[in-house]
Amino acid sequence: MTNRLLQQKQKAVLMLTLLLIVFVTVSGFMWNHGFQTKKIETHQVEVPVSVQYERVDTLPKGTEEVLQEGTPGLDEVQEEVHYNHGEVVDTKELQRTTITPMKPKIIRAGTRDIEVSRSYNRVKEVITMEATAYLPTDGGGDGITATGIPARHGVVAVDPNVIPLGTRVYIPGYGEAIAADTGGDIVGNRIDVVLEDYGSAMQFGRRTVDVYILSS
Repeated sequence: MTNRLLQQKQKAVLMLTLLLIVFVTVSGFMWNHGFQTKKIETHQVEVPVSVQYERVDTLPKGTEEVLQEGTPGLDEVQEEVHYNHGEVVDTKELQRTTITPMKPKIIRAGTRDIEVSRSYNRVKEVITMEATAYLPTDGGGDGITATGIPARHGVVAVDPNVIPLGTRVYIPGYGEAIAADTGGDIVGNRIDVVLEDYGSAMQFGRRTVDVYILSS
């Protein structure tokens, strides 16, 4: 009788232990997975501008010309988003649709070796300078340079202490020119080149150039 009661107690303890194990396992699973949710979400994302280079032999080496200014694009993205206790734990892109195509920025990069006109015997000197563009109507507005000649393409403004007036020069990306003008801001290694329309002047902008001092 005593042995039978003992066996029944052992069976009861074993059953309780197994039930406790099952309870803990199920509770843990529910805690880990019961609060996980999955949603399909759609939102818009900006596509950043990429830069494309076109290498051309119509421009000297080191010269760049912006052919097209880029604009960002816009995509609509559908994602499967997984949450755990309200926090994002994983995302999976399901579909992407272009709303506005991205336009890349296209830059022409010169590959041609710089060749100074053969009508000159030699290059006397090369000076690295900061170059900017100006219009014939800038400054006084009458279009006449400091030396009295009209401001036009092929005329540059210089500091006479660096490049004497009347000097012939060659500027990559601009061409041959004569130093015929001055300016209050043109001091030291600064040079201004005349361009005859606003768009060309803006495209030239401000850049560092090698100025070739030519002998006639």
